[in-house]
Amino acid sequence: MIEIVDNIFSPKDIDLFYGYYRDMVGWKFIGMGKESSNYRKWYYSLNKKNNYDNLLITKADSLLKKYSLKNYILKRAYASAYTYGMINEIHQDESPLQSLNIITVMFYLNKEWSANLGGETNFYRNEEIIKSVLPKPGRVIIFDGIIPHCGNEVSRICVELRMVASVRYEKIS
Repeated sequence: MIEIVDNIFSPKDIDLFYGYYRDMVGWKFIGMGKESSNYRKWYYSLNKKNNYDNLLITKADSLLKKYSLKNYILKRAYASAYTYGMINEIHQDESPLQSLNIITVMFYLNKEWSANLGGETNFYRNEEIIKSVLPKPGRVIIFDGIIPHCGNEVSRICVELRMVASVRYEKIS
C-alpha cells in the first residue's frame, strides 16, 4: 500500500508548519543506518503536547480511519530533515522480523518545492523503483512501513531543509 494524498492542509497551514519546523524546533543532528558515517540527518521527536506536532498526529489518526486501517496504535512520531550532501539509505521502518504490520503516515513540511530540487521519496521492490514521490507541499504519503524506501538527495541548488514528519503505527491483535 502506497497512497498519496494532496492538499491535506490549507496554504496558511502549510506556511505555519513550514515556519515552525524550519525555525522553531530543537533539531538534533544524528547519524544512523548501516554505516552511521554515511547517513546523517536532522531529527526532532514529535510531542502530542505541542500544538503543531499534535495537529500532525491527529491528522494522521484521521487518515488511518479514512482508509479503514483499524486496530493500529501510535508507535513513534518524529520529524526529519536534510540538505544537499546528506546521504540517505534505502530502509524499512521496521525489520520484517519485528513486525509486518507497520503503517507510516509521512507529511511533507516544505512551503515550496520543485522537481529541480530533487528529494523524491522512492519506494523499491527487488532493488527497482516502484514509485517515486515528489515532496510537494501539503502532500502526505500513507504506506506500509515494510516497503523499502528512501529520500533522494536534494540538489545542490536547494538552499532549504527537505523536511518531513513521520507518524508510525503498529497493528495490534
